[in-house]
This record gives sequence, structure tokens and C-alpha cells, in this order.
Amino acid sequence: MKSLRLLECNNFSEWDNFVKYSPQNNIFSHSWFLIERKRDYKFYFILKDDKIISSFILSLNKNNQPMPNPWIYHGIFFSKDLENLPSHKFTRLYIEIIQFLVEELLKKNDLIALNLHPSIQDIRPFQWSSFVKTKNLTTSINISSTSILNLSKYKNFDNYLFNIRKVRRQEYNRCIKLDYLIEKSKDIKTLNVLHENTFKRQGIQRSDHDKLLCNEIARKAIDNNLGDLIICRNKDNEPVAGGLFLKDKKSCYYVIGATEEKERKNSPMTFIILEQIKKLFSEHIKYLDFCGINSPNRGDYKTSFNGTIINYFLPVIEKAKDE
Repeated sequence: MKSLRLLECNNFSEWDNFVKYSPQNNIFSHSWFLIERKRDYKFYFILKDDKIISSFILSLNKNNQPMPNPWIYHGIFFSKDLENLPSHKFTRLYIEIIQFLVEELLKKNDLIALNLHPSIQDIRPFQWSSFVKTKNLTTSINISSTSILNLSKYKNFDNYLFNIRKVRRQEYNRCIKLDYLIEKSKDIKTLNVLHENTFKRQGIQRSDHDKLLCNEIARKAIDNNLGDLIICRNKDNEPVAGGLFLKDKKSCYYVIGATEEKERKNSPMTFIILEQIKKLFSEHIKYLDFCGINSPNRGDYKTSFNGTIINYFLPVIEKAKDE
């Protein structure tokens, strides 16, 4: 434990360089995305014998205190070099890192929370509060799920299409027969309208973060080739659905999907998703993360595209109120 050291990171280039090569790499933790979210964070490196082996995002609220509900995959990251360790050595070091991180952060904060990447499935160290010198801790671990499609399992798009739920293939073919057109677009205004109308139809008001995704984050992604805005139009050239996908070299993330009410019966969003998947095959992008399947209808729809259901965890460790 003595060889571990916590170092605050104030350099976005250094942060990105570590995260992009980590097994927990995800676009939501890249500096451009974090900057566009207009939230406050603290970034840390964990060093062992003066070599960076891990990093961590601490999400802060308006009072500069840690948030109990950090956004998706905002948590801990490990060096790519740790992947080559034998399992028993990695497990021991992993527990040591978590123990050290919890002890160090609780010296400065009454609460710490992580939204762990799906690749991190061992949550035992977060449950073992007895190893922390600070007493009277409460620990909670929430579980969420996502569906991740591994395209390398399929020879090509046609092979993939054959393996998804039959109704999705029927919707796809129907959209083709209806002469729907797919276009890669920069028209975030249309995405905004479609998205807002989708929320209104459900009787839900969009949050500021929902609006941010449709505007500043969508614009930044499109302008810097970090994502695709896909608009589906009917034969009269009217926009009937829109989808926003963020991308890095390895993965694509389905962030926003919105459909015009009168066209829902034809499922143009299915057409957008499947056309995007076809494009991912040509781009040699291996994974599509559907970014959450945590409500019944939405979860059933997303899993029908034949991804693997994977849990991800949100551990929260908090000092008792009388501490």
C-alpha cells in the first residue's frame, strides 16, 4: 500500500492519453465530452512506484461536493498494462487500488461515488467497508444494465440481420419498401424538435442535460467526427426520425433516438439503428453500446437487436451523519 500515491490531474491531454488506452475507455469520459457537459470534476491518477496504473473521476455538485449519482461510466480506469497480469495478481492489485482510493478520498470527502464501466464486475472491495480506517460508513451498490452488441461475432451485416428478432427485420424491410431515406446530417435543429416532441408525447419534460445532448454535445461530436447524427426522411422528404451516435475507434454509443408520432407505426428508428450498424461493419467498429436498458419497453426494444446484457454498478460509500 505504501507504494501507492494519489495525484490530482489538471491536464486534459494527460487524462485523455491515459483513458483512451484503458480497458475502461469510453467516450463519455473523454475531456471534450466532460467539458461540454458544463459540470465540475476532479481528476486523479493513482501511481504505483511512480507509474500511473489507474485514474478516477470525481463528479462534483454546485457546492463543489461529490455527487451521489455520477453519469454513465464516470468512475475508475486501469492501465492497459494491467491486462497482461495473471488473474490472481491483477485481482490483488485491483483490491489494493480500490482500498487505497476509498481511504484517500474519504480523508477529504464525506461521500464518494463511481459509475463503473461494464468491464468492472468485481464489486467486492466496495462491499468490504471493514478495511477502511474511517468507521461508521454506509455502502450502497445500485445495479443498472446495458446491452452491448459485439459485431465481431458476425461475418457481415446480412449475417447479423438474420440473427436479430424477426419483427426488427420486418420493420427494416418495410422502411425500405416505403422509400425511406437515411442521411448523415448536421441538422441538430431537426433532432431537437423530434426529441422534444418525443418527450412531450410521453408527458415528460426534457432535463437540461437532455437538451445539452441534442445541442452542444451533438454539435461538438458532428464537427469533430466524434459521432453521427442520422436523420430518416419519408418519400416526401419530411424528417420522421433522428438518432445521435457517439463514436471512438472501438465503440459506438446509441445516445438519442426520436421518432415523429405519426410515423411510429413504421418504426423508422429501427431503420436508422440497423443502417448505422451496417455502417459500423464497414468502419470496423467492434461494439455498439445501447447505453441503458433500464425500463421495460425500452429495454425490450434495445435487446431485440441481439446485444449481450451486461450489468454495471454504482457504488456509493458515505460517512455516517454523525461523523
